Amino acid sequence: MCHPPRSKPVHQRDPNPTALLEKYAERPTGSTYRWETPTPSSTQLGTAVKFFTRRPPQHLWSASEFKRIRFGTAPEVAFLGRSNVGKSSLLNALLNKPLAHTSSKPGRTKLLNAYSVAGGQGVLLDMPGYGHNSREEWGVQVMKYLQRRRELRRAFLLVDANHGFKSFDRLMVRTFAEHGVAFQVVLSKVDRLCPEELVKRLVQARAVLQGDDDQGCQEGEGDDWRAERVSCGLGEIIGTAANPAKKRNKRVGINELRWSIMVAMGLDENVDLKRGPGEPAAVTMGWHVAEGEDASHDELDSEDDDGGGGGGGGSSDAVCKN
Repeated sequence: MCHPPRSKPVHQRDPNPTALLEKYAERPTGSTYRWETPTPSSTQLGTAVKFFTRRPPQHLWSASEFKRIRFGTAPEVAFLGRSNVGKSSLLNALLNKPLAHTSSKPGRTKLLNAYSVAGGQGVLLDMPGYGHNSREEWGVQVMKYLQRRRELRRAFLLVDANHGFKSFDRLMVRTFAEHGVAFQVVLSKVDRLCPEELVKRLVQARAVLQGDDDQGCQEGEGDDWRAERVSCGLGEIIGTAANPAKKRNKRVGINELRWSIMVAMGLDENVDLKRGPGEPAAVTMGWHVAEGEDASHDELDSEDDDGGGGGGGGSSDAVCKN
């Protein structure tokens, strides 16, 4: 995706994480930070694993324009983020299959790509990255999807834990708020941070969502803008390590994110884990092309992942330097 439809905000200093921790009653736990949602149980996480792995995922469609995407009835969630944020690595980890193409070159995804899970009970959308090598027309099509797609249940905004929120990330938060798009922040590549640094990133991310981060405010907007942000961003931030830089390290946050996706889709209490392998997937469940012909799977471009690690919980190998 390209530039959100707003000018860059005035740059100011990041809020002090220590001061924010004193203000907030809740504390981060491991690689997650929840202040509005309960921690999933081991049984719920096990259900999420089965939901995503019992049936192989399928590529449903790719489209360059909103008017060419296929319409269906299954709930959808969309994944967005800056180029090189590790989006494809994360999607492949969630799907447990390398369907999303990865590349070390930023901005290579030019299409909206859809993948079905659990025999078509849910759909994950891979959006073009914004920022470096992105194009204006990509952002236009993504915004059309976010504003018009009835099946969309939640947008997941990926933020690189190494860098935190950049100007375009903040603009995406603003865009979500202005258009009433429900969204959740996911930190990627957290295996590259030590535990102390990860806590700072999680707290700073909450500050962006709750209006305690002055960088996200346009001059003169103040409390009105803060109120908008609080109403749209979910009070749950998940840190992930989809492709740890050190191969001996395990992935982090994948099952927690799977559960959050199920909750967003409304499938946390009503899910069919027994659908047989011979039953049809979502691609045969009333899908059709709105206009024209859909782009083929062969037209999928390599994703804007850096290929060298995506997200994760704070690794014990990361060392904080004073």
